[in-house]
Amino acid sequence: MDHYTVVRTENKLWRGGAKLTHVGDPEDRAAGTSYFKYTFYEQKEDKQQADVVLAGSTSGPPGSTPFQDPRKLGATEETPFGKWAPIRSVYLEVEWFDPSGEMRKDKIFLSE
Repeated sequence: MDHYTVVRTENKLWRGGAKLTHVGDPEDRAAGTSYFKYTFYEQKEDKQQADVVLAGSTSGPPGSTPFQDPRKLGATEETPFGKWAPIRSVYLEVEWFDPSGEMRKDKIFLSE
């Protein structure tokens, strides 16, 4: 994971811009997948549960969602409201089907 960014100004809150690179078995990257999903979470100091702040997915025929090149994940922009609670941690969960059809899931901590 490279370059996940959070920018907060008085009027805007922007998250995203990350690139995800698959560093596993080169054969898995070459075979691609039929399903890929990512979800970014923020755990704020004043909450028990983490909030989903950015998510996306793609699907298609087997091998149509390749891992060959770094994937640029989405971004979101919103108007902030209320008090800004300090963030305790940020993490990413990714899910995909491997070439054998087994669902895989990884959690990547970006801050703790």
